[in-house]
Amino acid sequence: QAAAEIVAYDDRSRRLLVVNAAQAQVEVLDARTPSAPTKLFDLMTVGVVAADGSTIPAGAIANSVDVRADGLTAVAVQSNPKTDDGYVFFDGRSDSGQAMGAVRVGALPDMLTFTADGSRVLVANEGEPSEDFTVDPEGSIAVIDVPRAHTRPFRVPSQSDVRIADFHAYEDGGPRRLPEGVRIFGPTVNEEFPV
Repeated sequence: QAAAEIVAYDDRSRRLLVVNAAQAQVEVLDARTPSAPTKLFDLMTVGVVAADGSTIPAGAIANSVDVRADGLTAVAVQSNPKTDDGYVFFDGRSDSGQAMGAVRVGALPDMLTFTADGSRVLVANEGEPSEDFTVDPEGSIAVIDVPRAHTRPFRVPSQSDVRIADFHAYEDGGPRRLPEGVRIFGPTVNEEFPV
């Protein structure tokens, strides 16, 4: 089972934020003594209400975490089932472990990062299919405008701050061509060659 996978370091508070995928949470560790970090609390994502009115469901999985220089934290959370649109969870009150809120993004957000200037969060939505391939959501990139750095209190982005970039332009007959050497392929699913 997945557990500690992705780690971000908050230089301001000297804390480690560790994704615990199996529990859909981020563990916050005091790293002021690097040889002996101590756990402070968990950032819980399940049950948080998103800007679109939906709620992060039980069985959700935290996949990635990043923290801005001023302490604003973003967590990529895949929904349950994974083929549904996922979430980006925000927390800016790192002393409490209480969530600020979340926004909805594409299916299976697998990695996220703040841009260098801290004005946006970029999210890779993997769009992985269901185990039997009966549901196969599109992959996409979410671009989330976030509040200006160093302003207090933090404001959770609204759903209108989320833009989704898709890849339809690269489909057969589309206006864009992939660079030489880039291949797109998937499994063959049929009775003769089952997955």
